Amino acid sequence: MSLREQFGKRLRQLRFERRMTQDEFYGELLAPLTPQHGGAIERGVKTPSFDLLERIAERLSIPVMELFRFDDTVPKKEIRLPRKRR
Repeated sequence: MSLREQFGKRLRQLRFERRMTQDEFYGELLAPLTPQHGGAIERGVKTPSFDLLERIAERLSIPVMELFRFDDTVPKKEIRLPRKRR
C-alpha cells in the first residue's frame, strides 16, 4: 500500500471516529476543499498540501504527526506474521 493510500485510510479512520460525513468534515470548515476532493484524498488518488495537512489536523484537534500514525489503521486480521520454524 502506498504512502498516499495509507494516509487516506488513516484520515478516513479519524473522520469515522468522530462520526462525521465527508460533507460535514470537508465542507465549510475546510473550504475551499470539497467533499469530492476530500474523498479523493481518502482513496489515495490525491495528496494534500502542507497547508491543508495543518488545517486537517486543526479540524481534528490533533498534531499533524498523528495523521501519519499508520500502525493503528491496519485491521488486525490483515496483519500476517511469519510462522516460526522449528
